[in-house]
Parts: sequence; structure tokens; C-alpha cells
Amino acid sequence: MSGNRKALGRGLGALLSGAQKNQAKGEDSIQSIPITSIIANPFQPRRTFSNESIQELASSISANGLLQPVVVRQVNDQYQLVHGERRFRACQSLNKETIQALVRELSDQEMLVNALIENLQREDLNPVDEALSYKQLSSQFHFTHDQIAASVGKSRSHVTNSLRLLNLPDYLQEYLQSGLLAPGGARALLAIKDTGLQKRISSDVIVQGMNVRQIEKYVKDQIAQSENKDQKKSNGNGSSSIQWIEDRLKDSGLPNSKVTERSGKLKIEFQFSGEKEVQQFLEKLGL
Repeated sequence: MSGNRKALGRGLGALLSGAQKNQAKGEDSIQSIPITSIIANPFQPRRTFSNESIQELASSISANGLLQPVVVRQVNDQYQLVHGERRFRACQSLNKETIQALVRELSDQEMLVNALIENLQREDLNPVDEALSYKQLSSQFHFTHDQIAASVGKSRSHVTNSLRLLNLPDYLQEYLQSGLLAPGGARALLAIKDTGLQKRISSDVIVQGMNVRQIEKYVKDQIAQSENKDQKKSNGNGSSSIQWIEDRLKDSGLPNSKVTERSGKLKIEFQFSGEKEVQQFLEKLGL
């Protein structure tokens, strides 16, 4: 697997440089392919593309031509995009009939890893899409966190923390995708187990525009306050329950008793004036 990981982590530059070498040997060539024959990369980690950036690229292509071919792989009588989604969409918007493309033979695994690397190198992949890509590498191709990290040039802790973001509810993942919430702040919100409290706190941090450190402190303070309220409520209910038990013992004619609670456990102590009272107590218990 280690040799495969090294090959998978080459990225777009290595793909193109390798293609240029192969082209010199006659093994590869850049072809003019009908745009209608090209379909989207099924492993594309990005879910959204900026229309503004695509139109800017379209203007550049219109003025200067396509400076870099897209990379595709052939699947039956069609071609799947490997790299160059923005270039492809820009050419579509210009109503071009064909596009210059380099045809490569790649596995599904190589498709996903290289598409992920291309987007990570641009540093504009939103945290949720990044995490979903890592999840796909893990679930579909059985990569460990260490193997994912080696493939994309990230630390293992970064991959692990990224995947944790998928445990967030949908509305918080939307905040991440839109940029309203940073990954560090989102991970702080994961510490909140009560969904109602989590929703209230997340609303507060968004409205107040807190940074990551402020969110971490706010979450810690709010959890502590919530736990104190729960403890007081529990103590109140506990006192009421203890009194109820003591009253029941008294009504049953049992000797003086004391009920205490510690670490969630109840302890009942009885006081006897002598052996005769002990015997009577045992008889009441049927012993």
C-alpha cells in the first residue's frame, strides 16, 4: 500500500509532467474531445463552484485560449473528468464544441485522491467537502487515517479532526460550508451533548461573531452552568425521594432510620434499642 500511496499523492503537476514524458514517447497525446462526450468526475470532492470565478476564467479562455488541457479518463464511449472542472465549465459557458484533453488510465482510487489533492492545493475546498472526501477514502477504499494523511500531505490529527466535523448536525455543517463557522469553533461545539443547548450556543456564537478561542471559552462556561442547574435539580429531586423513603419506613413501623445518598447510591441505616427490636425487625422482613 505504501508504494501506491506515494503514486496516488503525486497530484496534478506530476500527472501532467508524466503525461508530457509519455507524449514524447508516443504513449499519450492531447486530444480534441467533444464537450458533450465528457461527464463530471463522480469523485469530485467539491460540491459547489463559484459562478463568478467560472465566468472570469471563461473571459480569459475567450481572450487567450485554453492554456492547459483538462485531464480525463475514458469510460466506454464517454470521458470522465479527472482535473479541470472549472476549465470544462468555462468552455461549456462559451458554447465550445470541443476541448483539449489529456486521456489517462486511472483507477477509481486514483481519481478520488488526485481530485482531492487538486482542490486541497488550491486551498478553497470547504471543510465539509474535505471531510466527506476523507470519509470516502476511508469507507470505499479502506484507507486508514495515516494513509489518508500521507496521500494528501496532511497530518494524521488534521485528518482525524476533519472527519469529526461530520458528527455535527446538518445546520452546523451548513455554517461551515458557508464560512460562518470555522472548523476549530465547530469542533468546540461537538463537546455539547444536549442538542437543545448546542443549538442555542451555536446561535449565540454566530450572532456575536466569536472567534475560536471565544467559542471554546463560551462553550465551557455554558456547559458548566448547565451542569450546575442539572445538579441542583437532581439534588432537589433526591431530597424529595429520600424524604419519601423515610416516611414509608416510618409508616411501616420500622425503627428509626436514616437515608443518605452518595455517588448516586442510597444508604439506609437503622437504629435498634436492643436485640428484641432487631428480632422484631427481622420478622417484619420475613427473615
